[in-house]
Amino acid sequence: CGMEEIPTYKIELTVSPSEGGKLNVSPSLPMYPEGSTVTITPEPNEHWVFKQWEGDGSGSSTPLQLIMDSNKSVVGVFVKRDYPLKITIEGEGTVEEKIIPNPGGREYPHGTTVELTPKPKEGWVFESWGGDLTGNETPKTIKVDKEKNVTVKFKRRDYPLNITITGEGTVEEKIITTPGGRSYPFETVVELTPKPKEGWVFESWGG
Repeated sequence: CGMEEIPTYKIELTVSPSEGGKLNVSPSLPMYPEGSTVTITPEPNEHWVFKQWEGDGSGSSTPLQLIMDSNKSVVGVFVKRDYPLKITIEGEGTVEEKIIPNPGGREYPHGTTVELTPKPKEGWVFESWGGDLTGNETPKTIKVDKEKNVTVKFKRRDYPLNITITGEGTVEEKIITTPGGRSYPFETVVELTPKPKEGWVFESWGG
C-alpha cells in the first residue's frame, strides 16, 4: 500500500485598501501541508496603521497565526493614520502602532486608543517610555484625544546573556531600572517573559 498523500492548502492574502501596506507570511510557500501553522504579520505603509483581520482571520492581534486545515483567505484592513501622535525614538528600534477598537465598535470621535509595541533592533533592548507615557510596560495603550508626544527609549544591550529556546516561541527582554534610577551596567537586572507560539506552553527555565 502506498503512502497516504497529506492534503495541502493555499492561502490568499488581501490588503484593504491596497495602498495601506503589505502582509508578510512565514513560512512563504505556494501550498501548505495540512496542520501546518502560518504566521501573518502586517506591515503598514507610512501614514497608515493596521486595524483588524477579516475573512478567515479575526480580531486585531498581531501577528496572526492560522492552522492550515483548509484553503484560507485572509484580509488585512489598514486605516489612514489621522490621529496626532508624534513618536520620537531614542536608540535603535521601531514601534508598532495598532488601533484598539472601542467596545461595541462604536467610534468615539473624541479620541483614538492606540496600542504601542516597541520592536528593538538586534543588539538593543527597550528601556522605557517618555513624553506623554511613563514606565516600561509593553505593550502600552495611549488615548489620543489631543496631540500627544511619546518618546521610546531603546538602549544598547551590553550584558552577556545567551538565550536558548527549546520548542517554539520567543522571549521578551526588559531591563529593570535599578533602585533610584541609577544604572549599574555591570549588574543589569533583566526581566524575561516567555512568549510561546500558539499550540505551545511555557514549561520551565534551565541553565
